Amino acid sequence: MEIFNPYTHPPEPLLTEVFDIGIWNMVATPSITIDVGFIYSSWRFVQIKIDNDVWSVCSKLSIDGMTSGYWEHSVATGNTILSLYRGVGGRYNSIDYDRATGNRGNILLVHI
Repeated sequence: MEIFNPYTHPPEPLLTEVFDIGIWNMVATPSITIDVGFIYSSWRFVQIKIDNDVWSVCSKLSIDGMTSGYWEHSVATGNTILSLYRGVGGRYNSIDYDRATGNRGNILLVHI
């Protein structure tokens, strides 16, 4: 049995990608799905930035350790998919988040 030696088996480098969430009227549509193109098992950290309609308030939501992650409402993952859900009520189900144009925010994905 080979013993792991970090000097002869260095860890894989971490890579960083940034994705636009795209247009998302959070009142009319309770969820959005983004295909990030990288297998879930390679993800190490995800940060989601949600902007309000006039870009005056920014929410930063993180999933660290890649356990089941939840923000004010929820985040689901599967294969190469990141799905964001807003619940009924709460700040994201309001007139401050009902814009149907422009980018709603960004996703920062750190993976191997």
